Amino acid sequence: MNAQPSSYLFHNTNEKNGMSNSFCFSLLRDSRGLLWTGTLGGLNRYDGSHFTVFNARQDSNSFINNTIIDLCEDKQGNIFHNYLYLTLDEREHL
Repeated sequence: MNAQPSSYLFHNTNEKNGMSNSFCFSLLRDSRGLLWTGTLGGLNRYDGSHFTVFNARQDSNSFINNTIIDLCEDKQGNIFHNYLYLTLDEREHL
């Protein structure tokens, strides 16, 4: 069995293109084909043409903070996230 050459098309994106932050902890392509990124600035959903940003500043009921470090999808299509939680003492040393 020989490995077949693959070609991939990459686009670099950042805050200028609509992301909340360019430091990305996690990527998830969901069952509908949307790309989700967990960043230092919240959760970003990319539909192939633009980003929608979800973060604590927009909806205080959604996130405790904006550092989304892990993403997963269940069989029903629900997206779950894990955030970075720091104590007050830890935040003072950043």
